[in-house]
Amino acid sequence: MYERAAGDKTLPSDLRPPIVLKKTLDYLFHELLPREGFSRTFNFVRDRSRAVRNDFTMQHETGPLAIECHDRCARFHILALHFERDRAGFSIALEEQQLMNTLQSLKEFYEDQRGRYESPTELEMRVYHRLIHIRDQKERHEDIPSHITDNPVFKLTTRFRQHVQAKSAPISKTSKLVVDEQGMEIFGELAMVLREQGSVVMIYLVACILERLFGPDTIDDIEGIRGDLSIPDIIDGVTTEVDYDENLYDQADEGFTDSEEPPIDQTTSNGPSSLGQSGSEWPKSNFSPSPTPLSVFDGSSAAPIPSNPFSGTSAPPQPARSAFSNLATTPNAFGNTSV
Repeated sequence: MYERAAGDKTLPSDLRPPIVLKKTLDYLFHELLPREGFSRTFNFVRDRSRAVRNDFTMQHETGPLAIECHDRCARFHILALHFERDRAGFSIALEEQQLMNTLQSLKEFYEDQRGRYESPTELEMRVYHRLIHIRDQKERHEDIPSHITDNPVFKLTTRFRQHVQAKSAPISKTSKLVVDEQGMEIFGELAMVLREQGSVVMIYLVACILERLFGPDTIDDIEGIRGDLSIPDIIDGVTTEVDYDENLYDQADEGFTDSEEPPIDQTTSNGPSSLGQSGSEWPKSNFSPSPTPLSVFDGSSAAPIPSNPFSGTSAPPQPARSAFSNLATTPNAFGNTSV
C-alpha cells in the first residue's frame, strides 16, 4: 500500500510500472501533441505528465528511466512558458512551479544515484535550475560532481546568475530583474560555448528561460534558433536518449482509450498550428527571407526574420517593454542591437 502526502492510499495495482510511464510520455509527446498542436493539448499533456511524475515518486523510482522521463517533462514545461505565455487562462507562475518541482526531483535523483549511474543530462538540467531560480540569492551546498562544476557552461551560467543578482538587488518575487552590458557579455560567452558544442536544444531552451526572466523581446528571432528541430525532438533532447534495459521493468503495456483523448478546442491555437511539420517546412512557413546580423546561435552570416512564429500570415504582435529597454545600444549575445 502506497500513501501520498495528502494521506490518501493507493494500491500497487493502481500504479503504472516505469516502462509504461515512459510509453505514456511517448504517446503524449510523439503522437498526441504533434497531431493536435501544442496549445490545444497543453492542459491535457501537462496533467498527464504530472501524473507520470507522481507515479515515479510513489514507487521511489530514481534510476535512468525516471531521470529520462523527468528530463522530457522539464523541457516540456520550458516550452510551455514560451508558447503559452500570452494565452488567456495560462498561469506563468503555476507553470514555472511545475518546472521547479521537476528540476528538484531530478536533483534528488542525481544524489540518490551517485556512484551507480551518471546522467548525461545532469549539466543541462542544472543549468536550467540555476537560471529559473535566479531570484534565489542563497547559494546552497549541493553534491555536484567536479566535472560539472568545472565545465565552462556551468561556470558561465553561475557568473551570469551572480551578476544579474548583484545588479537587481534587492530582489523580491516580483521585482524587476536587471542585466547590463557586462551581463550580456557573460551570457554571450555562454551562448558561444553552447553553439560550439552543438547543443542546439539547450541553446533554444535557455533562450526560452531568458525570455521568461527578462521579457518577450529579449531574444531576437527565438524560433530561428530552433532551426529544423521539431517540438518532440526538443522534448526528447534529440541526442540525449538514455539507454536502459526494458527487461528490468514490467513489460505490461497500457492502452489508450477514447476517453483519454483531451477535449479539442476547434478555435485557432496560439501555438504552432502543426507541430508535426518537418524541419525544412518550419523556415518556409514561418520566416521571411530578410537577412539579419550574425548571431552566436547561428553559424551562418545571415538568419531569417520571423514574420510571426505562430502564424503564417498575421502581423507580428507589438513587443512588450523589455527589461533591457533602458540600456545603451550595443551588440548582444543574440545578434540584435536592442541591448
